[in-house]
Amino acid sequence: MHRAAGITELEPERLGEGIVRAFVGLWDEAGADRFTAVIHAAFGQGRDVEPFRDFIATGILSPIVTHFCPDRPQLRAQLIASQIIGLGLARWVARMDHIAALDAEAVVALVGPTIQRYAFDDLPGLADPA
Repeated sequence: MHRAAGITELEPERLGEGIVRAFVGLWDEAGADRFTAVIHAAFGQGRDVEPFRDFIATGILSPIVTHFCPDRPQLRAQLIASQIIGLGLARWVARMDHIAALDAEAVVALVGPTIQRYAFDDLPGLADPA
């Protein structure tokens, strides 16, 4: 959680890379087997994914996103969660060789802009809130 708290101290234009750097740093240190175990525990047959989803999107990401961009923070947090969980699945569970072989800074450079867009850009197809 200390990694997440430090993200709110970043300049807004560095939010995307900060989230990716914290996520990749944490799980690269912990190891692919631990990430895989968490995913299996969260999504195992018959499991309720709500606690896992709420922990990532609501417990960690929503306060960060709300700090930087109060416009639709829950939606933005869930979009970001979808991207980083998918990244984790590709890197540590499916072990897609090209993604798994990237060093952390390459992942930050590739995925950070997408997270940045989810956090700050207009959300197409959605009317402005009244």
